[in-house]
Amino acid sequence: FRLLRRYLIYNDIPLHLSQRIVRFLQHGYRIRNEALSAGSHLPILDLLSQSLRGELQLERHRNCLIELQFIQQLPPENRQTIQVMQKLAVNALGDTVVAHDDVLFGAGDSAEAAYFVQSGRLNYLWEEEEDSDGGIPVNRNVWVAEMALWTPWIHLGDLVSEDVSRLVVLHVEQFCKCVRESGECQPAAVAYAKDYVDELKSKNSNMNDLFISRREKQQNRMSRQASMQSAMADARFGCCLGFWRTSKKKINVHPMDG
Repeated sequence: FRLLRRYLIYNDIPLHLSQRIVRFLQHGYRIRNEALSAGSHLPILDLLSQSLRGELQLERHRNCLIELQFIQQLPPENRQTIQVMQKLAVNALGDTVVAHDDVLFGAGDSAEAAYFVQSGRLNYLWEEEEDSDGGIPVNRNVWVAEMALWTPWIHLGDLVSEDVSRLVVLHVEQFCKCVRESGECQPAAVAYAKDYVDELKSKNSNMNDLFISRREKQQNRMSRQASMQSAMADARFGCCLGFWRTSKKKINVHPMDG
């Protein structure tokens, strides 16, 4: 990094910005090497069959996918469940590295993704917590802004990185597309989304981007899974349901085209 420092000095880059750049590249270089060692971004992997690529990417991202309660409530050994998880891992998930003081989203932005924190430190700045020093720390291994997967959403606060951090990004459009293409999982998503949005609306003024559904803790998991399995079974008999997408005031059902 000696050449980099000379470059920054030669171009009269302010010290505070130079330090951010160097720190980010040092951490990013280490994380990149770790990722390469784990087998990601290797050109040779492009030669894999679609099936093997799906299995590989699912194993890489299984830990974050199973943190989604919707995935937890699907029958784990069901063929459709596995196919949807593989499609999500290949088409909807992406890895990203952010620097200190990077803003992943800001209040008023239209939500286009949910975020899973793997490493580093992030804070959530919310107007209701203005008196809190540094905002609300975001825990690792949890999803932030998961509601964007189930309803059109406008972010209510700012998500800011406090250090070089590694995240998994789940893109909303691709998530919906992958679920929509599953004849059995799509009706289960309809049932889950309706329950999720009903609970979200009940929060009223306490609602923010860090909302995590507590419904699973309040209900028997086996009965929830049975309900999801029933919805999946209905799909085999021509059940035609839209994928729930909502606003805070009104619930709209979008037809599942294609």
